[in-house]
Amino acid sequence: MSTAVDTNTDSNRTIVLSSRPKYLEECISKFDHELELESDSEAIYCNVTTDSFLCWPRTPAGTTASQPCPSLQGSDTTKFAYRSCDLNGEWSSKWDDDSSAWTNYTQCYSSEAELIFQFDSENIRKASAEDLTDSSILGICGLSMSLLAIFFTLAYVRYKKYSGPRMDVYRNLFATLVLEASVKLSFQIILLMVWLEDGLVVTVFDIPHLCEVFVVILEFAEITTYIWTALHGHLSYLEVKQYDPLKVQVLYAVLGWGVPIITLAEWLAVQTATNEAPCWYGYRFQQSAWILELPRVWALIFSLVFLAYTIWSLNETGHMRDVSEVHMIKRSTLACLAYIFFLTMSLCTSLVLANLAHNSINKMHLLALIYTITFLTSFRGLFFTMGYWLWENQGRNWYQKVSLV
Repeated sequence: MSTAVDTNTDSNRTIVLSSRPKYLEECISKFDHELELESDSEAIYCNVTTDSFLCWPRTPAGTTASQPCPSLQGSDTTKFAYRSCDLNGEWSSKWDDDSSAWTNYTQCYSSEAELIFQFDSENIRKASAEDLTDSSILGICGLSMSLLAIFFTLAYVRYKKYSGPRMDVYRNLFATLVLEASVKLSFQIILLMVWLEDGLVVTVFDIPHLCEVFVVILEFAEITTYIWTALHGHLSYLEVKQYDPLKVQVLYAVLGWGVPIITLAEWLAVQTATNEAPCWYGYRFQQSAWILELPRVWALIFSLVFLAYTIWSLNETGHMRDVSEVHMIKRSTLACLAYIFFLTMSLCTSLVLANLAHNSINKMHLLALIYTITFLTSFRGLFFTMGYWLWENQGRNWYQKVSLV
């Protein structure tokens, strides 16, 4: 390891490092010579420290230390990072209600890369260890409960030997939720285990090669969930139109699984050609992310259109239909509306979280949204099964009637 080189004085210090520091002891050893020279006991200094990207030297109170930006994905090494030392000899924080020190890397990144860094940098992810750990535990609990609820529901449906177009839609929808929850649960467990072991939090971007496979599976499951939710809404539309749903089962299978495959193939082609970073680092903040987002948005829009027509048609012609049939369609429509609301909340919260991370001056706002998105995505499977049971309990008589025809 090379020795740190101080090329500036007092407030502007440039430290050239040969590798990324991980432990405070490494930084202290780099500045042994500097500590011996600065032996003025009356002066107030901020102590040597590390933010896990750069070592920061002993800095006089009331000054700002600067260094070339670290060699990271998206970072401009010709620009500088800054860290301020308060008058009382403590490293400055970003937020007024936060006691943790903050390194200003904003000049190191373009607007897109800066947003990626704010989410994924170790410095930000370590801002509140207790909150991040609790968020991981919440995610694990929600995903575990979702998987148990889905497996129980599928076992019950199989035991009762329920069949029909709507049950096929639910089976496919539950299959995508199981796939999504399984991948997310794996990541949450890995995240929590690494945190408890090393005191560091990692994301999917820290797991190369295998990470790409998991990301593809996760994005596939996400899109498929939205598509099958839209097909659930379309099925209510067919029922109110008194069209035989059995005639569209093959079409549903093609759309439900084909659209996500085509979307992922297009997105993978773009990522392979344009993103050479491990695990396609920062892909969520690139323009190509709209390849993944647009099918979800359109699925929600189509669902609302079909359900709006279903509700209108029931109000206009419900008096001419069988009471049990109308009751079943209404319950199914309400369940689908609840699914759409839940998915829309998840999508909107993600967008708000990204925007707030870029502009927020209050860490608590970020943590509140992190908890919200963790809750919405982790408990998704549980919420969908609750919607199914609401419809199933109310529509049981209709099931029996259909099975006798």
